[in-house]
Amino acid sequence: MRDLPPAPLPGGGPPLANLVALGDSGGGDAALPQLFCLHSLHGRATQWAQLAAGMRGHAEVLGLEHPLLRSGAAADERPASLAQLAARHAGTLVQASGLTRPHLVGESFGAALAHKTATMAAALGARPRLLAMVEP
Repeated sequence: MRDLPPAPLPGGGPPLANLVALGDSGGGDAALPQLFCLHSLHGRATQWAQLAAGMRGHAEVLGLEHPLLRSGAAADERPASLAQLAARHAGTLVQASGLTRPHLVGESFGAALAHKTATMAAALGARPRLLAMVEP
């Protein structure tokens, strides 16, 4: 699996370690909706690359990957539960989207993670417009 580049934050902020750009959105149009694709159990968001290619020009497609894949965090910083992992992703989502109404999608384990992340993001003020949960 290849590493994907971190996605820059709107307004030129520094990239977040676990947020990756999954494709060219077609010109960086700020009016495009954001689609956040959550990782499956393996921790990478690369399984969404084909979806990102198909969404070019229709959405900015970003992947949320497991924080330990990129951040260099120590093992004792590992999320101990789905809720802790979702809380980290919700924080990243709010930083990346502001308080817009993002779209979320997750597959298999990522579906459960997307659901919990959406709930927590809504509590932080970024209520998702769409939550898609895919089961293989």
